[in-house]
Amino acid sequence: MNRTFLLIALAFNLHLSNVNAQLTLEACQEKARLNYPLIKQYGLIEEAEEYNLSNASRGYLPQISLSAKVTYQSEVTEIPVSMPGVEGLNKGQYQAVAEVNQILWDGGVIQAQKKLTKTSTEVDKQKTEVDLFALRDR
Repeated sequence: MNRTFLLIALAFNLHLSNVNAQLTLEACQEKARLNYPLIKQYGLIEEAEEYNLSNASRGYLPQISLSAKVTYQSEVTEIPVSMPGVEGLNKGQYQAVAEVNQILWDGGVIQAQKKLTKTSTEVDKQKTEVDLFALRDR
C-alpha cells in the first residue's frame, strides 16, 4: 500500500512539474512560425524554381517536329496529248515533313532566364520572410 501511494505521488508530481514548465517568448514565436500556413510557401517556391530552371535548360535540347498532309482532288486537269510512258496526274497528294532544330548560339538568353528565375525565387523567399516577420510582431 505504501509503495502504491509513493508511485501515485511520484507520477502526480511529474505531471505537475510538466504543467508548470515555462514557455519562453522565443519558443512561442518559433512554434507559431513553424505551424503558420505561410511557411509552406518556401517549399512551393523552391519547387517552382526547380521546374523553371529545368524548363530553361531544355532550350539547349534539339526540337523535333513532324507534320503530314494528305489531299484528294475530285478533278484533275488533263492534257489531251498522249505520250508513251507518261500517265495522267494522280488525284491524291501526300506530303510528310520532319524538322530538327538545334540552338547553336542563343546570345545568352537561356542563361539570363536562369539568372532571372533564381533572382525572382530569392525575391519571393524574402517576401515570405517579411510576411512571417509580421507574424512575429503579432
